[in-house]
This record gives sequence, structure tokens and C-alpha cells, in this order.
Amino acid sequence: GCAYYTSYWRGGQQAFLDLVNGAIAALNADKLDSAQYYASQAHKLFSGSPYPSMVLGNIANKKNQNAEALTYWSQSAKAAASDTAYRDVERQVLGNIASVHLNAARDASTPKAAQVEAAKKAAETYAQLIAIPGTKGSYMYGGRQNLQAALLIAGDTAGLVKSYQDLIANPAGFEYQDLLNSAVSAARANRAADAVKLFEGVLQTNPYNRDALFNLAVEYLTMGQNEKVGAVVQRLVAVDPGNPENYLLAARAYVDLAKKKGPGSAA
Repeated sequence: GCAYYTSYWRGGQQAFLDLVNGAIAALNADKLDSAQYYASQAHKLFSGSPYPSMVLGNIANKKNQNAEALTYWSQSAKAAASDTAYRDVERQVLGNIASVHLNAARDASTPKAAQVEAAKKAAETYAQLIAIPGTKGSYMYGGRQNLQAALLIAGDTAGLVKSYQDLIANPAGFEYQDLLNSAVSAARANRAADAVKLFEGVLQTNPYNRDALFNLAVEYLTMGQNEKVGAVVQRLVAVDPGNPENYLLAARAYVDLAKKKGPGSAA
């Protein structure tokens, strides 16, 4: 209707575009006062665009004014969500918002209860980010990794398990880095069976990944599946022959197998 065309007209005007470009250029040059002026003028001219509020949020963040940054970035995310053309902007500002919350959750000086609250906010925002249609690459696997880190801090094991269920069900549909990150998160949460499935998923798409091979062997040991360790260590040694830790994994599995078989079986 009328409001849409008014928004489109305002957002496309040269004066508005000049202000936004000027704000971004000034911000990149670390001229915060100029960036603030240009972005504020652009915001007054057309608050329906996500760019002025994103820049204002970035300025506040550079000044360590996180509360103000979160307010502007939230406005930017809301504006960006209204138009599929702005999906990259939406991802960027949601990532910024979530990062502020996750940093607070990780800060040892933050009170424990506040850490948990910040972690929950971070998890909620990262979940929004990776749910945006078309999200892939580092936004996807980095977003999920940070989502899982936030869930671990919040003590939300159920949420963590939910975050990687699709990867277990269909490893071929995800990047190996996404699978690897999720496997590490599962291992940190002492979900060894899930970690094994995810590390095995990594090796389906990247058979020579050293981290996946090493950690899969560790998880097999954790689960007492010692008979599976030898074959994995053979592959691991072929990839990483100079690492003595690889042979220790095989030795641990051999000793445990010998113990189960009883006296004299190692001879």
C-alpha cells in the first residue's frame, strides 16, 4: 500500500544513500563523531532501513556502550527481517547482539546468575541467526558452535542435544566443520554416543580429518569400544605419523582389551 511505496521511495533517495555511505566510510576511518552525525541523519530520514541503526550500533559498540549498541542492533535486525533483500544485514546484527551476550556469559567477573541469563539470550539469538533461510558457511557453523557454547554455559543439555539432532540424522547435508564443532560440543557435554555419531559423520565427508580421527578414538575409549580403536589409530597415524599421542590411544585400547580377556591373554 501507500506506506510501502513511501518507504521504498525514502530508502532509495540519493540523499539517504549518501548519508548511509558517508556514515559507513566515517566508521571505517574511525571518525566516530562524523559517523554518528551521518547515521543519525539517515535514521531520521528513513528509520525503516536497517543500515543507519546498524551503524549507530557499531559506533556505540566501539565506545563500549553495549546497552545502546544492543538497542540499535535490535532495531536493525527488526527492520532487516521485514525484507529478504536484507538477510545478510540481519545475520550480521544478530551475530553482533549474540556476541555481546556470549562475552558477558564467559566473563568471569559476571555474577553466576547473570552469566546464565546472558547465555540464554545468546543462545536464543544464535538460534534466530542460523534459522534465517539461506544461512550457510561460517554464519551457519560458527553460529551453531556459539549457540552450543551458550547452551553449555546455561546448563541446557536438552537444548544442546536438539541443536545437533539434524546433523546426526543427515550428516551428508552439512559441512564437515559444522559436524566437527557439534561433535566437540557433544563430547564436552559428556554425550559420548552422540559425539561418536558426529565424528563418524565428519569422516564420511572428510575421511582424513586429523581432529575427527583422534577424537573418535578417544570417544571409543570412553565408551569402552576398544576393539574399534585400532583401525581408527591406523588411519590417524597415516595422516599424523609424528604424534606420539596417537600410539598411546592404541596402547590404552590394547591394555583394556587384554584386561577384559583375563590373565595371560596379552602374551
